[in-house]
Amino acid sequence: MDEVLTLPSWAEDIRAKYESGAASQFLLHTNIHDVYALGGEYLRLREFLTSALAGAPQMLVVYYNLAEGVTFPSERMLREFLTFYTVRGSIAGRSAVQPAEWEAVRTELRDPRTVLPVLGRLLSVRNNVFLYVDHTEKIAPAGEAAGLSLDDRRNVAMLQRWGFDPAFLARNNFVILVSEHQSAVHPDLWRGNPQLDSVRIPFPDEPERLRFLSAALARAPMEAEMTPQRLAGLTAGLSLVKIEGLLKQARRGDARLTFDEVARRKNELIDDEYGGLIKVVEPRHGLDAVAGMQAAKDELRVVIDAFRRGDTANVPMGIGLVGPPGTGKSYIGIALAKELGVPIVEIGNLRAEYVGQSERNSEKVINFLESIGAVVVLWDEIDQTYGQRGERGDSGVSQRLWGMWSKFLGDSRHRGRILVIWMTNRPDAMDEATKRPGRLGDLKIPIFYAADDPLGVLRIVAARVKASVPEDLTPVAGTIAGYSPAEIEALVTVARRTAPRQDGVPVLSAEHLIATSLRYRPTRNETMIEFMELHAALESTFADFLPERYRAMSRAETEARAHDLRLRLTAMGLI
Repeated sequence: MDEVLTLPSWAEDIRAKYESGAASQFLLHTNIHDVYALGGEYLRLREFLTSALAGAPQMLVVYYNLAEGVTFPSERMLREFLTFYTVRGSIAGRSAVQPAEWEAVRTELRDPRTVLPVLGRLLSVRNNVFLYVDHTEKIAPAGEAAGLSLDDRRNVAMLQRWGFDPAFLARNNFVILVSEHQSAVHPDLWRGNPQLDSVRIPFPDEPERLRFLSAALARAPMEAEMTPQRLAGLTAGLSLVKIEGLLKQARRGDARLTFDEVARRKNELIDDEYGGLIKVVEPRHGLDAVAGMQAAKDELRVVIDAFRRGDTANVPMGIGLVGPPGTGKSYIGIALAKELGVPIVEIGNLRAEYVGQSERNSEKVINFLESIGAVVVLWDEIDQTYGQRGERGDSGVSQRLWGMWSKFLGDSRHRGRILVIWMTNRPDAMDEATKRPGRLGDLKIPIFYAADDPLGVLRIVAARVKASVPEDLTPVAGTIAGYSPAEIEALVTVARRTAPRQDGVPVLSAEHLIATSLRYRPTRNETMIEFMELHAALESTFADFLPERYRAMSRAETEARAHDLRLRLTAMGLI
């Protein structure tokens, strides 16, 4: 009796859909450059799928990519294909092609213009064909029809035909298309094609990483500061190939795995893989280092407690920090993230100048976030990269990004596992649906320009830059009233440069700080600041987050004042 191999869930799903007739073509994407467990060994994707899904003796297995052309896993399959090629797939009257002539023929069968009609003919006249097409995005790239070459449009049409033509559907064949990014493949192939199933190959989860690590460390033991179980948790978001590389790197050094080495190497791997799209954040301060804002901090501590306890129903999908520049939004976001006790990543600029690259960047980041487990996502200036619904003169890029991220961030399965802390000074530039509860708007905290506790901010900044300040800072309070946290930090930096020193430590006396404040002139646009504060007030989830001057205004009054300032700023050319 044949042994039934245990397959990963995504591969088992492919097999079940093929055997039931639900689909005969599959577009595989995301973690396609990894290794996959099969029968006690780890195989690359092509070999894994061939062994797992095309092991029947009657199968003809054909591989195709632009670099190699058409290849086969065995001599027997090459001969079978040459017989077909001579009789049915080539020019009428051509003499039989012998295996010794194959290299010359393979040169012909490298160009999609030549090879796709031949493979289409094969799929339409023969059963039990397993066709594996690698780098599909290079054969049928995404893009508007007007922007594609005639060859690209022809390739898309031929591949699309395989999913609709009765001659293909009548055959018992298996077509695997492979691309790292689904969005890089022309959507006509995977959208609205009843016979093609798009399959996301996920990054390995923690049990899978643990099995791989246990096997690797059993083969080649090494000293480590952590157990394999802890190492499996620390390597969340990495492929098995990347984990293997991490182990090899450690063996080339002192053959000892430390927490610092694992963290450093993981950050390097993520930076290399994602090229600035994602940055791992190692915060150094928590909410205790945030001065003032007591009502907001009390609410955030309720969220922190629910997150740590796994009480997902009481964890927001997103937390927004809204207010003018220089108010410490990023600082507060990092402080909150540290308190949550899970990995923290910061999303960079997803926009790119090349057609389709912004969408591929977003797809790559989304796949990473879905693979890493519990994670806090910091997203600064979200209004600049998230996108908006509707056309904005950018060929639909904003609309497509909005659709991708809205689907991801609106998935309730992420609640309590992926928490997005987003920041903006222009919430009015965001789509309303993005900010609604259930997506990113469960909790929105306004942050106003003037520091809520300016003396507290001054003490925190002074401690961070290793400067001494007196216990009684009351004389300074009046001089820095109305300063933003960024302005207070600038004042301390200026004062520190000219301060007397005691045992090498700058001494910032009240007199010195007051004298410096009389010289220091903050640069502000009061109209723009008020405009941004009004919109922050409009977004606030709770009234007790607001200072008295905004709490006293009705919503209608706040909107009317914001509208007036918009007109003034527009006339000034500032928005």
